[in-house]
Amino acid sequence: MTRHHVLAILAAALLPVAACGSPVSGVVVGREYDAPETKSKQVCSTTGTGAKKRTTCKSTPVYVPAEWELTLRVGEDLTEVDVSEATYEACAEGETYPACAEAS
Repeated sequence: MTRHHVLAILAAALLPVAACGSPVSGVVVGREYDAPETKSKQVCSTTGTGAKKRTTCKSTPVYVPAEWELTLRVGEDLTEVDVSEATYEACAEGETYPACAEAS
């Protein structure tokens, strides 16, 4: 895993805290898992100028790590929270998050 991937995961984990000032709390009403995958990204570069300008493109693999998400009912609203695999496994529908993660 690259440093960029680690930073992206940490940023996603801290987003609910930073956005609201305190962790979101609610009843788990849905769960979603996105498996890791490798996608293809087109990368192009241009060399030369004028009539000698040439653009070449190649396909480059990009790794997308697994993601775990809980959908919470907070009052009348629904919100989605990115969580760790351990939290995802610990919190079943109907349980209160984050208490369900702390109980494991």
